[in-house]
Amino acid sequence: RAEETEADPSIRDQRMTFNEIVECGDLEKLQRGLGGESLTYRNLAQKTKMELELFVKDTGLMVAKEGKDGRDLVVYRSGEEMLFGTVPYSWEELGLSEELVRALHNWTPMPLEKATHVQAENIPKLLKGLDVVIQGESGSGKTLAYLLPAAEEAVRR
Repeated sequence: RAEETEADPSIRDQRMTFNEIVECGDLEKLQRGLGGESLTYRNLAQKTKMELELFVKDTGLMVAKEGKDGRDLVVYRSGEEMLFGTVPYSWEELGLSEELVRALHNWTPMPLEKATHVQAENIPKLLKGLDVVIQGESGSGKTLAYLLPAAEEAVRR
């Protein structure tokens, strides 16, 4: 069974199989969490470690190897997931025109291929003419969330 260390409940000293790890529900809780959490699995058998690495990557979580010989695995949610979500929002899904989407995909120096949560939540509302107040951290996409609906209206005219 997974044993939590007394000093840190996020560290598991594992002597479990891959199936037992999945069935205990820790990974599912980590997936549904608000972010910032991590789980460290120590002393994994090689086969269990390989199975867990593949499984974790398929769930949208991240994994890092730690310890002397890389036998410890740290499973966590990435910062990008918090910004973009587990399923990226396409500009088309938000109701932007083909011309505007093409301009975003050709944006330089770096193409804008998907919307952030802030943009995905607010662009459809603004396109419907609703009033919104957007609050978010620097780099979360607030400016484009306000500007793209205005540009869309200009394109439609």
